Amino acid sequence: LQEFGSIDGIYAHLSEIRILKVRENLREAEAQVRRNVRLVTIGTDLDGVTFDPQSFRLKDWDRAGLRRLFEELEFKRFLVDLPGTTPQKSLPKKDYHLVLQSDDWKALLKKLEASEGFAFDLETTSVNPMEASIVGLSFSCQAGEAYYIPVGHTKASLQLLKEKVLDDLRPILTNPKIPKYGQNLKYDLTILRRYGIEVAGTLCDTMLASYLLKPDWQHNMELLAQEYLGHQVTTYKDVVGTGQKEINISDVDLSTACEYSCEDADVTFRLHHLFVPKLKAENLDGLFLEMEMPLLKVLMTMEMNGVLIDPKALKAISEEYEGKMAVLEERIHGLAGGPFNLNS
Repeated sequence: LQEFGSIDGIYAHLSEIRILKVRENLREAEAQVRRNVRLVTIGTDLDGVTFDPQSFRLKDWDRAGLRRLFEELEFKRFLVDLPGTTPQKSLPKKDYHLVLQSDDWKALLKKLEASEGFAFDLETTSVNPMEASIVGLSFSCQAGEAYYIPVGHTKASLQLLKEKVLDDLRPILTNPKIPKYGQNLKYDLTILRRYGIEVAGTLCDTMLASYLLKPDWQHNMELLAQEYLGHQVTTYKDVVGTGQKEINISDVDLSTACEYSCEDADVTFRLHHLFVPKLKAENLDGLFLEMEMPLLKVLMTMEMNGVLIDPKALKAISEEYEGKMAVLEERIHGLAGGPFNLNS
């Protein structure tokens, strides 16, 4: 190409190409070469085609149609970014309380004891339930109403004693007649069991309920609130930050922690009351209550107990298979006629 300028130039001077093999290859592939040239050449001889630059200007889109399409395809993230469809930052009704005084705590205990069921959430120092310490607890037994009880905030000048709060809660949490709801309940139940509290009663994990209703979807609280409540929750990262600026929830101020945790309990309570009828309507309530929720505690027990292993037996098995692999590798190299990297 550098010497003759174009494909046509090459074939016009084919006899001048000094390297015989190159000349023969070009002659044999001439039809293919010329076809490839046609395929990569942009056609500029399209008669009857008009071009109006103004028609390519960005116009307003069909927001309603796009929203229907995103909902049909379950493009939840796209729905959030769609102008005019962003979930609201506040629920229709919101009455959140910070419980710091003994009298307020006693009143809440009576409310929980008399309730027909409540949602609860724990704020803790770690995502590992076997290491986490309780920093605060939130409860909701009515949509739009929730309470936060701080018990482990490092900068709080006033908060109730953790041991007293857990002792007071024990008869309520272990009462089999009071239903309890949570999001990712296994985490909270594991921690409470470590504190000597075995939560009883009809349990509802909204994360598992969501899984049964939409197995192929995501089931975190942020997306569930967006989908079913049209609400944008405050996320954990919003509260504690990220990267080098991230702090522990125990260092968060009480008002921020209260708003965040109460919202979690409130949203969980609302989701529970939405999911239960949906499960019944799809004949999934039996599977949920008789299989999924009992299995939750089985898995929790397995995870807490861990797995007993025999290191000596595992080492012996490892050495045995290393020897077998070495023999196989030698045979493979022999069949291949030489050594090479089997892992490549």
